[in-house]
Order: sequence, then C-alpha cells, then structure tokens
Amino acid sequence: MKTAILHISDLHLTEFNPGNGRIPSRTISKQYYIEQFIHDTKEKLHDWDAELKKVVVTGDLANEGSRDDYEIVFKELTKLKEGFNLESQDFIIVPGNHDIHRGKNSSVHQDSDAVPKPEPNQFHDAKFQYFIKFYNDFFGNDFEPCKPSIIPFEFDDKKIAFVCLNSNYKESCMSKDHYGYLNLEDILKIESALLGEFKDYYKVAVVHHNPNLDSAEKSIKNWDEVKGSLNSMGIFSFLCGHVHTSENLEVKTTETNCFCSVGSFAKEDPEISNTSALLVYEKEESGVLFFKLERLRYICDGNGLYGKGAWDIDTTKYNKDIKIGKHGVKVKQCVPIISARRPTDILPETTGVEQAFLVEERNEQRIYSDEILSMVREKNAVLSGHFHWSDTSRSHGWIDTGSLLIEDRDIEIIGKAIFSVIKTKEVQFDGIVGLGMEGNILGALVAAATNKPYTYIPVPYRKAYNEYELYAKVNSKRILLLADVISTASTITNIISNTDYRFLSEAEELRVITLFFTGDEKRLKELYEKFENLRIYAICNEIKFGHCGKEPEECPIVKHKLEQIHEFYTKE
Repeated sequence: MKTAILHISDLHLTEFNPGNGRIPSRTISKQYYIEQFIHDTKEKLHDWDAELKKVVVTGDLANEGSRDDYEIVFKELTKLKEGFNLESQDFIIVPGNHDIHRGKNSSVHQDSDAVPKPEPNQFHDAKFQYFIKFYNDFFGNDFEPCKPSIIPFEFDDKKIAFVCLNSNYKESCMSKDHYGYLNLEDILKIESALLGEFKDYYKVAVVHHNPNLDSAEKSIKNWDEVKGSLNSMGIFSFLCGHVHTSENLEVKTTETNCFCSVGSFAKEDPEISNTSALLVYEKEESGVLFFKLERLRYICDGNGLYGKGAWDIDTTKYNKDIKIGKHGVKVKQCVPIISARRPTDILPETTGVEQAFLVEERNEQRIYSDEILSMVREKNAVLSGHFHWSDTSRSHGWIDTGSLLIEDRDIEIIGKAIFSVIKTKEVQFDGIVGLGMEGNILGALVAAATNKPYTYIPVPYRKAYNEYELYAKVNSKRILLLADVISTASTITNIISNTDYRFLSEAEELRVITLFFTGDEKRLKELYEKFENLRIYAICNEIKFGHCGKEPEECPIVKHKLEQIHEFYTKE
C-alpha cells in the first residue's frame, strides 16, 4: 500500500457561545463533522490503495489559546487519532498565532519587575502556557517554545525528518507584533543533529506561517535572513497554514524550495471553504521524494447550506506534486560528458565547521555565509572535474563565482557580507585593490560605498597586461584586497612578491577578503609567517577541493584521462 500523510491547519476550536460573538468551529456546531471527515477520507484512501501514516497540523488549533479551547482541541484530535487508528506519536503539531493566550501574555508582562523590562513577545512560556499543557497531555512530553524539534518518520526504505519550527517568536499581546518570525539562534540549536544523526534523511519543515507569501503580516518577516541557513541544513520543503481561504491550498515551487499551504480545516466562516490535504507517496527520483497532493474540500449539502455535508476531491485546482529533496527540489538532469559536471555532493553537508577567519558565533556573518552557499546551490555554481588551468589553478573542483555576480539582489547580499567582515574584524583601510575580474567587481563595489582610492590587478597567469594594469597602485599604508576564491594562496604570494606591485608588500597592513577559501588552513599560517602584514578573511570556508601539485604530463589523472579534464589555460 502507498503511504499517505494528512495535512490540516487552522482549526480555531473554541467554546461555542453565540452571545459573546465567537465564531465557532464546525466541529462544535456540526455534530458529525469530524466523523464525516474520517469516513470520507477513509474511502478516498481505499480508492488510492493508501494508508494514512502521519497527521501534520500546522497551527491555530485553538481560537483564543485558552484552557477551555484546548480541552476541545484534545477531544477533537483524539477523535481523529482513534478514527484513523493512529497513536499520538503519529501526529506532528506546531503552534500558530492563535495558540497564544494574549491575556496571560499581557498580565505576565505587566507584572514583570525586570529592569529593563523585556518586550511582551519574549515571555514565551507565558504566552504558550495552555498550548504547552495540551502538548504535554497529548504527547506525554514537553513543548519548548524556543527549541525546534525533529520527528523522524520511516516508511519502506525512505527516511524523513519533520523539522517543527515555531514561527510565532515575535507574536504577543501587542498588535504591532502580529507577523511571522523564525529566530535563527533557535534554529541553530538543531543544526548538529540535522547534519549528524539525520544527515541521510529527507527533511521537511512544519511551520505555521507561509514563507512564500507577499503579505508581510501573513508571511515570515525575516525569511531572507534564515532561508540560507535552513537550506544549508538540507531543509527545502515546507508545510504551512495561517491563511484560511481555500485558495491557500496550493503548492509553489521555486528553483530550490517547495511550499505547500492548506486552508482552514474547521473554522466556520461563510466566506471560506474548509479544506485538508492528503500527500500520497509516488516515487523517489534523483534525491527527491514525490508526493501527489490530493485536496479534500468540505461540500455543502443539497440546500446550499453547511449541513452535514461531505468531503470530496477538489477538482477546481490542478493537483501538483509535493517535492521533498535532500539538495533542493529540482531533479538534476544528466549533463553530457563533454561539459563540466555539476554534482550537488561537492557542496558541504554542514556549515557548522568552525570558520578560522571569522568571529565565532556571529549570527550576522553566519547568515551571509549561508545565503551565499544557497546562491551556489541555486545556480549550480560548483563544477567538478580535474582542473589544470595554470600553475596556481590545479584542483579537483571549481566555483563559478561569475554566476553569483550577475543579479542585483545577489550582488547586494555579497556586498553586505563583505561589510559584515569589515565590521566584525575591524578592518581598517585607506586603499582598495580588486584581484582578477570578479575581484574587480567586488573591489569597485566597496570603493563606491566608501569613496576610497581603488585600483585593479589582473591575475598573474594572464600575461597580456596593458601599461595601466602593470603599474597600478594605491598610495596607501593600509590596503584591502578583494578576491573571489583562494585555494593555495599562490596567486596572493605571486602578486605580493611581484616587484611591479611592491606597494602591497610595503603596506603596513594588507587585509584580504575572499568569498571562498577552498584550501588547507595550514597554508595560511605559512603565509602569515612569510608576510607579517597579511591577514586573509573568508566569508565562506566550507567548500573544499583537493589540490593537484603535478605538471599535466606527470599527473596520472590527466595522463590516463581518469576524470573530466579542464585545460582552460595552457602553459604557453
């Protein structure tokens, strides 16, 4: 039998009292609502030869987050559990903004005598007090508002890790705090587990707010800051809720990520159609799991009223696949042998490696590093093969940095990353040098922003210098040099040792910022001993390539054509 996962959201269960203006859930006003859902869904599962294995609930279980609300939540979810013959551990639940008790949040904030008094949104245990109790009663374990959880799920020979994220970090009793937000420090608490114990699992995030919406209130406000970190941990697919309309039940797939939203499952509102989603496993292809999305919609009775009603397949929308990938959701196509291969396995499985040249635990720099690694992934910018390009460029891989310097948004992120290093490492400079074509772009960017003197130096293996390039210099004692990739640092050594560029060796301070350092850190210690004025800082220190120290005629890989050989530059 096929494996199926049920995705529901936004139940908004609350005590029904017409006198207080509350909008009841259909589970309260319609006696057989849950029973009808179970019956109709079982019929569909039987038709598809599928078995329901997991239920994912993406928030807003309650309407006001009160103790009474969660008594109803517990009762209704127990009906689902027993109706589908499941256990509590087969449910995956994250809170929504309506799972906060704003009254409790307000009173605890007002009673706090802390100096200075924290913002209301920082009283996490208070605002989730009754959700925490429900969670403990339903699952038998604690819910920690500021620590994501990982729930493994195995079927057949497939392994999925559901990563439960709380996007209500900034939500509070204050209307100004009504937006989605993921706290990066919290996410990093599970990084080692995702890249260690769950390294070989497919990963999917379960979160209330949909990151892929234009509305700031309904989306995740800091999505651009955390997206790279999530992608670097292998999270590319997202199950979401928050928006009630049936139009929210859709799949949006970008180059790298897949977002699946579902509307309200039970809120009684004449302006919406209640919906749910069944994800039925179809196949695995090139590191991507495919689930067929079947939409179930609550249909009115024959009088056009929401009477007993029934659940049926929503044929008004095209049912797309839900994709869960280990290295993104795009299926990699075969590339002819005559071109460079672009495998994703060269990209780092972890960004948790200590970066020797960056300040440790600097979230700002970490964000930019992950953003740039995400760009590399999206643009397939890593090439594999055996590169014999010059005396200084012989390696088992190469990064196409030129592809990262085309779009305005990418250049802006890279520029911010450079200035983040300048700030955290307190780099002082009076002049700027760009090394090579890509370094020229980066150097010009920094020069334009700082109004400092600037010049450009071509890479040493290009002999066709013009007169200006040969004698380019800046009359500065503190120099900042921008490069795209440093591996053995032979290029840096060559230009510092070149008498035409004596101003580099004579500078009191020579600071180099590179997008990527792909070599051995021991090499840098040797450089620092040789050039006391030199320090090198890398934004991304995770992608590493092996270096070939042999001449082409001596290299067995080249000699016997054991791998794709790239000879962009010849010795002549």
